[in-house]
Amino acid sequence: MEKKAFGWELPVFAHISLLRNPDKSKLSKRKNPVWTSYYLDQGIFPEVLLNYLALMGWSHPEGKDIFSLDEYIKVFDIKDIQKTAPVFDPVKLEWMNGMYIRQSQKSKVKSQILIGIL
Repeated sequence: MEKKAFGWELPVFAHISLLRNPDKSKLSKRKNPVWTSYYLDQGIFPEVLLNYLALMGWSHPEGKDIFSLDEYIKVFDIKDIQKTAPVFDPVKLEWMNGMYIRQSQKSKVKSQILIGIL
């Protein structure tokens, strides 16, 4: 109500389909590591995790797997969310993390790794 009273634009909310394991079974918080903190503790960079989660139920218009947050903001359209249940593949997440490390500036990655170790 306050947003309308102040003339603010109302946010758009969406719900993506249930996430699935690579074998197409339901991703379960009782059986699978589903917390973002788990993956960050495993050495997945925050930028990579955000990039990967953006691909759950959505595809980049150019078919890219790896893109910046700024690029995501520019090309994302809520109308492009898919109705099929996306597959959460930890192997692909690790691959993306490796690609990020190889493509990033060495000094930036080194400092992030050192911060993670300390």
